[in-house]
Amino acid sequence: QSVSVVMPIRNEERHLRAAVERVLGQGYEGDLEILLAVAPSTDRTREIADELAAADPRIRVLPRAHEGLVASLQAGLVECRGELVARMDADDIAHPDRLARQVLFLETHPDIAVVGSQVRIFPARTRTAGMARYESWLNSLVEPETMERDLLVESPLVHPSVVFRRATIQAVGGYRDSRGPEDYDLWLRLHEGGARFGKVPEVLLFWRDAPLR
Repeated sequence: QSVSVVMPIRNEERHLRAAVERVLGQGYEGDLEILLAVAPSTDRTREIADELAAADPRIRVLPRAHEGLVASLQAGLVECRGELVARMDADDIAHPDRLARQVLFLETHPDIAVVGSQVRIFPARTRTAGMARYESWLNSLVEPETMERDLLVESPLVHPSVVFRRATIQAVGGYRDSRGPEDYDLWLRLHEGGARFGKVPEVLLFWRDAPLR
């Protein structure tokens, strides 16, 4: 199946090139595109994005205005060509087999609309005890039933770890500005509509916990 990776970015000159190269280096053999939704930045983020797009036709740059994260995500969702959409942030690290394993999961679980993965929060030296407990809680929720059970506790899926069926997300209106976490709002609307969540029981995303995350 075709996969579109939507990556909203702003002031990410330090990590952007490495993040894109990790996606391009995935073991996934299907059709792949990367959409870089670039908000106005004060560093070389836009220039780096343009350089990456010029070097590889699988990369597209979507210039954005000062509209916020939700607008960038929705624009990426509208513009993407893939049947499946993967979220990724420029400062995180994807396992080389992340997309292959999540696409296979969706292919073998047709009842699942969104699949995440277990995550590892880094850097370890600055990870607080609270974040360690949060990581443990997130990684304990693997089965659809446990994620549904704890859905009103906190988001059981780390947003940049997910791959979802584009048609299902669009059917509930995509992303919206709810004055709260845009991913949590989306999961709640999907759940209300009967959609189910899954999780690959492996660490496929290294999730950077930084002050500006």
